[in-house]
This record gives sequence, C-alpha cells and structure tokens, in this order.
Amino acid sequence: MPFVQQTHKPSFIKLTDEQIEELKDFINRISRLGGNNRARMRGQAILFSHSGKTVVWIAQYLGFSERAIWKWRDAYEQKGIEGLKGIREFNG
Repeated sequence: MPFVQQTHKPSFIKLTDEQIEELKDFINRISRLGGNNRARMRGQAILFSHSGKTVVWIAQYLGFSERAIWKWRDAYEQKGIEGLKGIREFNG
C-alpha cells in the first residue's frame, strides 16, 4: 500500500532563527566528530523543509522514503533536536 501524505500537516516547517542555528550547530558537530551520518541527514532534511523544499524532493535528494521524511519532521516537531537522534528508518 503506497504511503499517502497526510493533508493536515503544513507542507514546510517554519523555524525560528534560534532553531536554524541550533540545527546548523547539530549538523556541524556531527560532521566534525564523525558521528551519526543519518542524524546529520535528518537535521539537513528539517533545514531543507524550512527553505521550501518538498518532502518528495528531500526524500529523493537524501535517498530515503517520503514516509521517513515525514517521520523525521514529526520527531523534530515533537522533541526538537533530541527527536532526530534515534529514529528507526523507513527506507522504501
């Protein structure tokens, strides 16, 4: 059964300047320390969404399913950065 985008969610995430800086710091820290590459991609997905990229575009660009991107967005909206650190992936 194909995944259908939930229509009650906004197309893009709106972030504050503080949230943007927090995400950039998170991504940079992971890159410097050689940490969890998937957590870095999750952070990038949130920034892409804020910049106006669609879930379809983000999924194709990062190589994950749309369902995974929606899950990452939900996790971020519920728990912030902490929500991006340990998520089971949906890749298909």
